[in-house]
Amino acid sequence: MCQFYAAGFCKFGEGCNYLHVGVGEYTGDFSSSAEEAAYIKEYDEECQVCLEMVLANGKQFGVLDGCDHTFCLKCIRGWRATYDKRSSKHHFRTCPICRRNSYMVIPSYYMVNSGPDKDNLIKEYKDALRELPCKYFEKGKGLCPFKNSCNYAHILPNGQLYEYPWTDNKIIDGEWISEKE
Repeated sequence: MCQFYAAGFCKFGEGCNYLHVGVGEYTGDFSSSAEEAAYIKEYDEECQVCLEMVLANGKQFGVLDGCDHTFCLKCIRGWRATYDKRSSKHHFRTCPICRRNSYMVIPSYYMVNSGPDKDNLIKEYKDALRELPCKYFEKGKGLCPFKNSCNYAHILPNGQLYEYPWTDNKIIDGEWISEKE
C-alpha cells in the first residue's frame, strides 16, 4: 500500500510502485469530520483478534481470500507470522477463527465478506501485484520459489514477461537454457 496515496497525495501518481486504493474507498481524506465519522459508523467492523474497531482506530482491514472473518491488517499478519517451522502446526495460512486456508491477506480500507465485491477486491489486488517485479526473480538472474503461482511479475531484462516451463531449465546471462542442451 502506498502510504502517501492513503494520506491524500502520492507524487509518483500512476507511476508509483505501490498499491493505490481505488476511488471512493476510505483513505482518511474527507472534506469534513462529520463525513468521516458517518463513513466509519456505517462501514467499521471489529477485529476478531484484538477486538478493536478497525477504522475507528485508524487501521486497515486485512481481508482473507478464503473466509469472511474480520481482522485488522496488523493482527492477521501477526497471526500468520507465528508459524513455527519446527512444529507440525500449519496455521500460517489459515484463519484464526475457522482455520480455512487463505493464501492472501489483502489490505483494504473497506471490509467485504463474500460475493462479487470480494471477487473484485481480490482481482484488483492481484492485478496491482502483477505490475510489481518479483524480488526473487531479479530480472531473470534469480529463481522464484513460487514459480508460476507467484503473484508478482517475472520480467526479463528485455521487458518480456516470463512464465516458468514445466521442465528443468535455468537462466544463463538472462537467457533461459534447457538443462538438456
